Amino acid sequence: MRSVGEASSTDDTVGAELAQAYNALGVCYAYQGDYPHAEVSFRRALRHNERMIEAYTNLALIYRSQEPESADERETELELLLEAAGNRVRSAP
Repeated sequence: MRSVGEASSTDDTVGAELAQAYNALGVCYAYQGDYPHAEVSFRRALRHNERMIEAYTNLALIYRSQEPESADERETELELLLEAAGNRVRSAP
């Protein structure tokens, strides 16, 4: 039987691997120009690893490639996400 610490470590590893997989999937979607699916994938990556800078960067890149009206809305949303991520990083043990 695994200890609680071992289970937590395994969960963290699985979460990090899922985040990497979702981020890679998002990159594939973005290269195909399928930005809605790319956004979903990047957000799923962030659900598994809130500190994944690559996923935030990729979200920013797809937001910049969208129409100006929606890009402004997305940029504001991204700023809020980055602020929240910074707060999580600062409060991490």
